[in-house]
Formats: sequence, C-alpha cells, structure tokens
Amino acid sequence: MFEYDVEELAKKLDLKRLLKPLLAAEQAMARTDERLRALPFCDGVMERVVYHEACAISLLEGKLVPVEDLVQSAVGALQRIPYPELSACGRVYSVLRHAWRADPEALLACASPGNGIDQHLPLEKRNEVIFNRNWGEAERLSAWQNARRAADALPALLAAAFVWDAWNSLHPEERGFWKSWLLASLTLKARKAFVQGLLPLAWGARHADIRCDKRFPLNLRMEQFLEAVTTACERTRQEIVRLTHADEGKREGIKAAAAERSIASLSSGFDANDSENAESVAGRRKLSGQGAWLSAARDHGAAELSRVGDLMGMGQRIGRSVPFDPLAVSLTPRAIADFDIFLPRIKWSGLTTQRIA
Repeated sequence: MFEYDVEELAKKLDLKRLLKPLLAAEQAMARTDERLRALPFCDGVMERVVYHEACAISLLEGKLVPVEDLVQSAVGALQRIPYPELSACGRVYSVLRHAWRADPEALLACASPGNGIDQHLPLEKRNEVIFNRNWGEAERLSAWQNARRAADALPALLAAAFVWDAWNSLHPEERGFWKSWLLASLTLKARKAFVQGLLPLAWGARHADIRCDKRFPLNLRMEQFLEAVTTACERTRQEIVRLTHADEGKREGIKAAAAERSIASLSSGFDANDSENAESVAGRRKLSGQGAWLSAARDHGAAELSRVGDLMGMGQRIGRSVPFDPLAVSLTPRAIADFDIFLPRIKWSGLTTQRIA
C-alpha cells in the first residue's frame, strides 16, 4: 500500500539539471565541516546552530518562536509566561540536542527514527483524540526504512535527499513531519559527509524559502533539498564568523584588563625618591617627566617632595621641563595638579621655571 521505490526514482533524475547544485552543495558542506573541525569552540557553534534549527522547524510548521525565548526557556530564565508553541519548540530542541551527540545509525534504526529521548508508545496506548489509530504508522515506517536502506547505494548527498523525500512522501509519523530534516542530517553524519555535528537543514530551508510538497516534480524537490543544504552551510559559516569575532574581542578585553592591572601594581609601588622607578613608571605610562612628577605628588603627597633638591634632581634624571615652585611644600596634591594645568595660561609673578638640560 505504501511504497517508495528509490531505484526507480533515481532513474528519473535529470543529472544535467542537478549537477551544478549538487557540486555547490558538496563543496559548501565540505568547507563548512573542515572549518568546524579546526575551530577550538566548535561545540559552541553547534549549540547556537541547534537553537536556530529548532526555531526554524517551528516556523516551517507555522509556529513563530523567537530564538531568545527558546534560549531563556532552556536555561530556566524565561522573562514571560510560557506558551504552547514555545513548549513544542523546546521539545524539538531537546531531540535535536540529543541527536547531535548520539550515534546516527542507532537513531535512524530506532522505533521512532531520530528521537532517542522519548519512549515510543504503542498504538493502543495513544489518545484517540490526538492520534489517528488508522494512520498505518507501522506500514509507512517499514516502507521508509526500506527506502533508507536502498538509498545507501547512492552518494551521501543523494542518499540524504531520498531519505528526506521518502519521509515527506510517506509521512510515517502523524505528528513527526518535521523529522525529515533531522533524518537527512543524520544520514549525512552517518555517511561521514558532515561529521562535526548536525547540518541545520531546516534553518537553510527557511532562509532559502523552500516549500516542501510531495506533489512537486521529483527533480524540483531534489533541487530544493540541495539549495537547503547550501544555504544551511552559509548560515553556519556566518555563525562561525560571529563567534570568531566575539572570541577575538574577548581575548583583547582580557589582555587590556591584564595590562591595566599590571600598570596599577606598578603605580602602587612607586617611590618618589627612586630615580629608576620614576623613569620606569614614566615610560610605562607614556607620561612626560612633568606628568611623572605630578603622579608621584598625587600618590604620595607634597610632603615627600618637599625638598627643592629632590624636585630638581628628578627633573635632571628625566630630562624635561619641571615647574619649580618654592611654595610646593605647602601645596596639596590637588593644588599641585591644578598648578600644572593652569601654568601655560597664567603668568606667575615671583616664581621661576627652570629648564634642566
């Protein structure tokens, strides 16, 4: 009653028409898989991809679930009242996340293909209000498994396309139509065509504006699947670029924070009477000699710089112009700073400025 003959359908393929999209999909998939393999944060990319894939599956079923809501719900930090679409999307996310790390061959061969976390209820235990007991799930599923095994003789990408098309045509599970994308991804992973994770085919189909309908001609359905593969690879590469930039920015932030802590530790140990320390801090802070003198005055107060000889000695060692004020011994650090700021604008009577060569 339910049949899907892969061998007969394969003979109807127009290879001239499919050659270009097939090569494009193969190259995109190989490049994306290699980039993921070389990433130190490959798992982080796949985590984000699984979130997007779950939301894309919900959208293809007519249910809009923002990625932000799914992320917050998954970590128990949802800031709004849960809604049915979010709960269903959360269940899809759990299935996808488990399938990402599980053995693909085992998931493809289980009683409920692709779902390794839910117990498959027998037909007699299902609610008649929700499920149609005359659906013929066992016969449909048997026909799909036969088609999957027959597709093993084809190249990996074509095999995944037939697995996806057979599920859409036979519709083995009454409420599992969305699994066609997951099962195609598991087929690619089982055939070692994409080994770093699950290829987000539903996400690619969403952005490629794919319309799945078994009434479409076979070659058109194959073209749509290959376009979804190519778009899924492009979206994954964009996610890799985003996380790479974020990782670089984080590393630069860590380095800047470490440099600030190093400068702070140097400033705390500054000794106004130590010429080598004064010159070192002045160089590290990229300050002039005058700026280093004022920094020492702010840190240690004017009392430690009370002697005129100390001020002149510091100026000699640094080799810059130093405002010389005999009254500096009575000035507070704030007054010394203000004196340095307003000196270029005000002509001070009774004070001298010496340039120490």
